[in-house]
Amino acid sequence: QAARHARELEQAADQARRDRDAAGENFERQRRDLEQALEQREGAALEAANRARGLEFELERIARGRSELEAEFRARTEDISRNLAAAVAERDEARRAGRAAEERAYGATSAIREAEERARSEGEARVALGRR
Repeated sequence: QAARHARELEQAADQARRDRDAAGENFERQRRDLEQALEQREGAALEAANRARGLEFELERIARGRSELEAEFRARTEDISRNLAAAVAERDEARRAGRAAEERAYGATSAIREAEERARSEGEARVALGRR
């Protein structure tokens, strides 16, 4: 009976060693899997960080381009405004010059009529003198 008990104890000890070894192998497998998953996540995190850095540079480039376009737009708008103001001033000056020319032409026309009227009056006066 002692021998049987010893055998049972030895079998129990062998089973305990197998269980321990299986648990150790299972632990090692899980540790390797976790390390591999961690490495994959670290790699993914590095890729995401690099992608984010690249996107930041792209965003900065776009912002610079936008600022340049806004500055160019402002400059062109100012040029257009200056050109418009100059054109309006030129138009107004041309209108004033046109009115002044019309007034001079009217004055000249009036002077011609008055001269023609005087000439007619003088002609009529001469004719009247010649009849007398």
